[in-house]
Amino acid sequence: MPFAVAAAGDYTPAAVGEPLGPAWATVWFRVDLALPPWLAALPAGGGAPAAAGHTCPPGLDDRLCLVWDAGAEALVWSADGRPRQGLVGGDGMCSRADYSLGEDIVAAAAAAAAAAAAGGAGGDTTTRLPVRLYVEVACNGLFGVGAGGDIEPPDGAKTFVLSRAALALRCETAWSLVHDLTALGGMADALPAGAPQRRAALSAANNLVNAVVVRDLGRSAAGASAAASSFWASSPPAPGASTPTVAAVGHCHIDTAWLWVMAEARRKVARSWSSQLRLLEEYPTYVFAASQALHYAWMEEAYPSLMAEVGAAIRSGGWAPVGGTWVEMDTNIPCGEALVRQFTVGQAYFGSRLGGRARTLWLPDTFGYAPQLPQLAASAGIGRFLTQKLSWNRWTNLPHTSFWWVGLDGSRLLTHCPPADNYCSTAEAGDLVKSVTGNKTAPWVNGSMLLYGHGDGGGGPSPAMLESLSRFEGVDGMPRVRLAGPDAFFDEVAKAGAAMDGLGGLPSHFGELYLQLHRGTLTSQAATKRGNAAAESALLTADLVTALAATVAAGGGGGYKYPAEELGRLWRLVLTHAFHDTLPGSSIAAVYEEAEADYATVVASTGALVAAALGGGFALPAEAVAAPASPSAAPRPPPPAVLPGLAMLVAAPPPGRRGDNHGWRRACRAVSRSAGSARRSAAMRERAPSETAAQSAAGKRRPASRRAANSPAVSPKKGKWPDRRT
Repeated sequence: MPFAVAAAGDYTPAAVGEPLGPAWATVWFRVDLALPPWLAALPAGGGAPAAAGHTCPPGLDDRLCLVWDAGAEALVWSADGRPRQGLVGGDGMCSRADYSLGEDIVAAAAAAAAAAAAGGAGGDTTTRLPVRLYVEVACNGLFGVGAGGDIEPPDGAKTFVLSRAALALRCETAWSLVHDLTALGGMADALPAGAPQRRAALSAANNLVNAVVVRDLGRSAAGASAAASSFWASSPPAPGASTPTVAAVGHCHIDTAWLWVMAEARRKVARSWSSQLRLLEEYPTYVFAASQALHYAWMEEAYPSLMAEVGAAIRSGGWAPVGGTWVEMDTNIPCGEALVRQFTVGQAYFGSRLGGRARTLWLPDTFGYAPQLPQLAASAGIGRFLTQKLSWNRWTNLPHTSFWWVGLDGSRLLTHCPPADNYCSTAEAGDLVKSVTGNKTAPWVNGSMLLYGHGDGGGGPSPAMLESLSRFEGVDGMPRVRLAGPDAFFDEVAKAGAAMDGLGGLPSHFGELYLQLHRGTLTSQAATKRGNAAAESALLTADLVTALAATVAAGGGGGYKYPAEELGRLWRLVLTHAFHDTLPGSSIAAVYEEAEADYATVVASTGALVAAALGGGFALPAEAVAAPASPSAAPRPPPPAVLPGLAMLVAAPPPGRRGDNHGWRRACRAVSRSAGSARRSAAMRERAPSETAAQSAAGKRRPASRRAANSPAVSPKKGKWPDRRT
């Protein structure tokens, strides 16, 4: 529901304890706050003086926050319709239930002052400042609506409860001490036994705990802060280039479809990206990297104010667009033309909308990498590649961290696999230490990249992660940490590699980067894979026929124009469903219903384009556009009721076989046929239905419509199904 419609709706009173649901429903809340006027005099950060009886020292600045927990995902909107920040309910490690009210308080005070100056109603600021917010609650968790755990089939009857809705003062001194203690304890756990800094960190943590008196934080805070500050001040990093470095890149991997459909993924992007924009305001050195041109296009279409903020962050250097492809696609199943178009369509969007073409191919979660990718990426102006997935191999460990990946034609990409073995790090001391100890190419490049931020279901980096990293920017015994973008890191890797050229340079890997995990993704959801092949074939046919027709029309003065816009739209549908959790078959059933309906649309629409291109002069044989239709006579079973309130078009799997990718050759021959050939083709089409019925009666092929009834709701991914050596 668009914000304008939601804001104009009729609201009923609500209270803590409200049941919300069912699964996938959306519930909007209008939140009206009446705030003390003295809050307007405080900084935009939301600081507030200590309240009577508060445990913080008198005069200490606190932060006023809205605390909201519905056990589900939510998005806070301003009264004027701007997405402000995402929220994640529940008690999991990814939860975030607080929203700082600083900017809203300042805006309310300004509005009240303006009203007072104009002599209008609402100008009285001696009592309360009115602040209105909207909270859009999505009745699903960060990982969908699984019945028992994170990666489970959806439970359509799942409900949620609004458990907290309140104002709270966050004591900034206590907040800082918590992160000091977490960082010191992390060092004590992560550093090797006997290391001097391990003992020093443990001692400082012990002193901090001993100094704190929770019931008298006002008096004890100074001593506790001094215990932590003395450690950080006395532990400068060791000088010299021998100290390892870690480039910390904020990242939020969002699956375009997986345990949710694309409509929910779009909202996940809005929630996650709005949160990162707030972090960029609070932490000036923070750098956030985001991939997938489709996600940017979604924001441009549905959240224009958020996209405007993203554009400003790109220009200021805090936001780094990466990837250069339409989505983070599978690279093993799509045809060559589809892989090429991932780059051409993606880079066209990056260049026209995001200030420049991407330099780094970004596929941290794709299930293996075809040997053609270096050539395709290099042809698209990309010279770097990042993936983390290969560290999850079951049997063979990749022997390199930074290396050259060489393709079939000799093209090469400067490649990095973050040694923390995780594209969703929490930026704790252990992650930083592992980034050093796991660096297999340290003799060449004494630095590595750390990707931190909650991912898969979105969320991204949190304030706690940035607080952690800020404490490790200069500590002896730990790597030197700096917040950086991917391009800056790869520039340093290239420089270090060039310095080693006389000694052989960086190592190289030739050919495919094979992933020994997620078995079954080349065979799962066969109907979807068949639909993809049919759609690819139909698009190749339509592209050729329409291009030939446009060329002939241009030479003969005809009025036919090449349908670039419509073909582009249809190609983007196919490219979208090539996402690495859709086409390989690792998503919930609703994702495949959506994909197969889109494939059917592509096949039908390309057929119409071909017919229009031919202009009635002669007919195109049916088999030139697509393979014979599926022989299934039984209706497809209805999809599981996982999306209440949404109507879905459930179509039979589009026709086509994997071996039908040469339909364009038949189309080429068809263009040159005579009128007599066209009449024979029409006769062939008249016989096709009876032949298809005969094939079905003979039972030569399993009806594709049985796929939904016999396939699991969730296919293998992320280690949930056992691997077997076969």
